Amino acid sequence: VVLSELTFLRTKKNKFKDASSSGQITSAMKKIALKLKKGQYFSIIATIQKDGEFQYIEKEWLVQ
Repeated sequence: VVLSELTFLRTKKNKFKDASSSGQITSAMKKIALKLKKGQYFSIIATIQKDGEFQYIEKEWLVQ
């Protein structure tokens, strides 16, 4: 499958910080991951193209 977009998202108390790219992990994305703290949610969202359609895949973790 073709990876069209990759997003890292950090969420805490309805505030969020995100960074996106066309598939490569950027320095902004690394910065989001390195600043994760207990009680925050971290999500990775991938947009892929399969059979000519865009599909969104999301996985979320709670940092403990």
